[in-house]
Amino acid sequence: VGILNLTIHKAEGLRKIQMIGQQDPYAIVTLDGRRKATTKVHYDSGRTPVWEEKKTVTLTGKEKSGSIEIQIWNKNMMSDERIGYAYLDVADVLSPSKKKWLRVNRKKGKHHSSSLDGKVCVSWDFQAHCAPSFKPLKV
Repeated sequence: VGILNLTIHKAEGLRKIQMIGQQDPYAIVTLDGRRKATTKVHYDSGRTPVWEEKKTVTLTGKEKSGSIEIQIWNKNMMSDERIGYAYLDVADVLSPSKKKWLRVNRKKGKHHSSSLDGKVCVSWDFQAHCAPSFKPLKV
């Protein structure tokens, strides 16, 4: 169907999960449970990371999920910890965007909500693939 250029700008008010020192957040973009892109880790940014990274995701029109999942993680030496999830409806990306804040929830699923887990700012542009609308000539 087309190419989605998704920019992950920043996050604010993220849930604090690291007890000592500052959090080192990064984001993972998934679609239908498959990893599509990952931002760089913003070391020592705590609850307010800034990424300003553009990621490309191909949309085929066969996606089972109606949303793009953005997972926010904290990088640790032993094992990384998930801070939360944010969701962007696939239908939304078909129209031009302004910056949009998505709610970050600690529980998976776009219907969960919590006011304590923060928000992530994204924007996008979508480039539809245009298929030829003519039939080949028989010679």
